Amino acid sequence: MFGKIIGSSYHLIFFIPKYNIAVEHQGEQHVKPIEMFGGIEKFNRTRELDIEKNNECKNMGINLLYFSYQQNVDFSGFIDNVFLNENIFIEKIKEIISNL
Repeated sequence: MFGKIIGSSYHLIFFIPKYNIAVEHQGEQHVKPIEMFGGIEKFNRTRELDIEKNNECKNMGINLLYFSYQQNVDFSGFIDNVFLNENIFIEKIKEIISNL
């Protein structure tokens, strides 16, 4: 579930192949330059990589859901729900999307 997408050069934080759903949680360094993360130079490269990853996921038919550091989303139960009860997981995804 974590790691590299087969056939892709990019990594995703959370990916469920059965549903072609990927979740990305983007920190502050994805929306503005942060000196601790490399400043403007690293920010510009991060933005380029984000666009490339998004395009590659679209080309592969992967539904990529983005959540910002500004959103109050708790991912702690996602993995357990996938393994314990698929329906709970699907409902959790729907709940998060409906609250966006």
